[in-house]
Amino acid sequence: MSKPNPAPDGQPTSAVRAQTLPLQGLVNRVIRGLLRSPLLRRLVGRRLITVYLVGRKSGRRYAVPVACTRRTGTLLVGT
Repeated sequence: MSKPNPAPDGQPTSAVRAQTLPLQGLVNRVIRGLLRSPLLRRLVGRRLITVYLVGRKSGRRYAVPVACTRRTGTLLVGT
């Protein structure tokens, strides 16, 4: 395990977790369900995709619905 990077004042910093909205977990589950349904995927799937990730240390699997669009040959992704 690596040590946390020290802050500019020399004190170690603790890991900061990303803040989420209170209902974000519920909304993500609903959207993932919509994206799995063939009929509804046609409605919401044009701009939404599910990104699957595996935690580097924990090995935990994550499924995160994200919005995406193509602009001038570049794929833009937002959560």
